[in-house]
Order: sequence, then structure tokens, then C-alpha cells
Amino acid sequence: MGDSSPDTRRGPDGVDWAQWLQRHAEQPLARVPDASTRGDTIVQVALVLVAALALQLVFVAFAATLLGGADITRESAPVVFLALVQAVGLLAFLVAGLAYLRRRDDPTLVGIRRPTRHDIGTILVGFVVLVGIAYTTELLFEALGFELAQNQAVIQGRENPELFLVFIPIQFLVTGPAEELLFRGVVQGLLRRAYGVVPAIAVSSALFSLAHYSALIGEGDLLPAFLTLFLSGVVLGTLYEYSRTLLVPVVTHAVWNAFVFGTLYVGTVQSIAW
Repeated sequence: MGDSSPDTRRGPDGVDWAQWLQRHAEQPLARVPDASTRGDTIVQVALVLVAALALQLVFVAFAATLLGGADITRESAPVVFLALVQAVGLLAFLVAGLAYLRRRDDPTLVGIRRPTRHDIGTILVGFVVLVGIAYTTELLFEALGFELAQNQAVIQGRENPELFLVFIPIQFLVTGPAEELLFRGVVQGLLRRAYGVVPAIAVSSALFSLAHYSALIGEGDLLPAFLTLFLSGVVLGTLYEYSRTLLVPVVTHAVWNAFVFGTLYVGTVQSIAW
């Protein structure tokens, strides 16, 4: 962190950051909780994830119906339709995470503070690591003869290249905040308290990977995609534990996704031109 002195300021919700940092620092790398804590944690994590996925189905169906009523369909206006449906679907994760935090009334579960210059460096390091993981796993699995599964957003973007550009701001406004609040903030936070830091990062990353299953349905092998998502989750979870603020994985996640969509746009446009 940029300043070694404790931050005694209070956030807009009255959170004492010094108290949060002290409680967070007391978490061990790993531990075996008692049966009661274990059961309560598993139930809490399962409930918030099921609620988020259920809300996503409802939000997507509602958005598609509302857009259809305005004559905005996948056939008539694919870029607008697909972008809005994806954004609304991800908003479900944000709503579920915020609703859980409000109901739990525990301001120390998720750490958010004003970013520092050191956080910017941490974000850059995280971004470089994510780039390295993506390209290394892709080359490795291609060398092993795997046919890589494609995310549905990538397939849709290649059919409508402008969609890649629209996806970029969505990463900063919705995707990064929503997915990081749910998986790193809430899920990893709950698991950390019960099992310690390392199991929390590992399990939340596995759940983060599995949550993308519906977006990967189609041709190709799922293992490379799941492994890449899992390792990306480990990086983002580690950044969160290191920086002690959710803003770092949020921005890192958004920058990485934006980089991917920007690269895909340039590649798709160039291939069409050729």
C-alpha cells in the first residue's frame, strides 16, 4: 500500500478503514473452521450465487422482452440488442452483491478505499500477468491439440465488429464492478473468514470460472477456457488480498477485458479488409 500509516478516515457508509485493515490482516493463509462456521459459509455463498444467477436470467428475459417491444431485436439492431442484454445481465450480479451486503449489514466484509499511486502500479502488474496467462495457456493448449472454446461475446462480435467497441465501456461501467463485487468482494470475503486467504482465492476463482459456463457453450474444448478463467480469478483475488481494496481487481479486470475486445476489434476489421 502507498502509505504505511493506518488510514483512520471513514468512508461514505461510515466504514472505519483502519478497523477493516486490522480485521483483514488477522486472517490466516489457511485454516479448518468448525462445523457450524463451515456450514454457514457454504450456505451463504451458495445462496448469494444462486440468487445472482437467477436474477441474471430474469434480468436478461426482461431486457429482451422490453427491447423487443421497442422493435430492437437481435436481427434488426444486433449491436444495441446484444450490448444492452449483456450489460443488464451483468447488472444482476451487482444487484445481488449489493443486496446481500445491505442485508448482512457488515461494512467490513468488502474493502474499498481511495486508490493510491501504488495501486496504479499494482493494476499494471496485474494486467501484464493476465496477458501472460492468456497467451501462454492459448499457445500451450493449441500445441497439445485442443480446439479452444469461444466465448459467445467473441462470436457475436466477429459477426458485428462494432459490438467489440461497445463492449469496452461496459467493462468499466458494469462487468468489472459487478463480477468483482460478487466473486472477490462477497464470495472471497466470506470464504476468507471461514477458511483463510489461500482457500478463499482458490474456491472463489473456481466458482468465477464455472459461472462463465453458459457463455462458453458451443464448439471447442472447455478445459482451456476454464483453466484460463480460473488462473485469471487467482490473479484478481491475489490483487485484492494484496491491495486490500476492491478497486484494484475491478480496474484490472476492466482494463484486461477492454484490451481483449480492442484487440479483437482490430483483428476482425483487418481480416474483413483483407
